[in-house]
Amino acid sequence: MGNNDISEKLQSLARGKNRSATARIREIFNEIENALRAGVPRKDVHKVLMESGISLSFASFELAVYRIRKENKGVTTTNSKLPNHSHATRPAPVLPATGNPLRVLSGKAREGEHSAIPLAKFEVDNT
Repeated sequence: MGNNDISEKLQSLARGKNRSATARIREIFNEIENALRAGVPRKDVHKVLMESGISLSFASFELAVYRIRKENKGVTTTNSKLPNHSHATRPAPVLPATGNPLRVLSGKAREGEHSAIPLAKFEVDNT
């Protein structure tokens, strides 16, 4: 058996129906995400998958979506329709009176306060 025969057989296995449901979902995940982003209920997406021969419970489907999203976290796709809300592109806060940028010194709540939102202390960057 030559290398080409082995390669063809392995490729056939990779496309076959004997793979796990998660592996088959991963293959069409962009289409699933597009449907979910368009507002299609998860139950309806799950029903289409079941009708298409991908047999798994609804809980398993939700777990597969969670895991695939976690795997893809930080990976950007070219056909993503969502805006990029990167925090790295935000400008530094500026002191209105002087226009000088501010640096965050700390973000802890003051002692004795019961606020859920920590207070941030800033320092004017005069450089």
